[in-house]
Amino acid sequence: MDIIITDYIEPLSEDQIRTLLKTEKLTVSFFSRHPKRIKQRSYNYLSHTLSIALFYSIPVVQLVVTYQRVR
Repeated sequence: MDIIITDYIEPLSEDQIRTLLKTEKLTVSFFSRHPKRIKQRSYNYLSHTLSIALFYSIPVVQLVVTYQRVR
């Protein structure tokens, strides 16, 4: 049974580093090599934050609407 690790980041060789530095457009994305698991955690954090924001904004909207109707 072969075990495949998909979350491992292999270091760049010296030749790969040289070719990378010779490119004209160097951006942060060239230097950031994150595993998929970390990216998934980031998306999960964003979705949880949006859910909490929605949960706390509903009573505020209800309060404003009620205040407008009474006044």
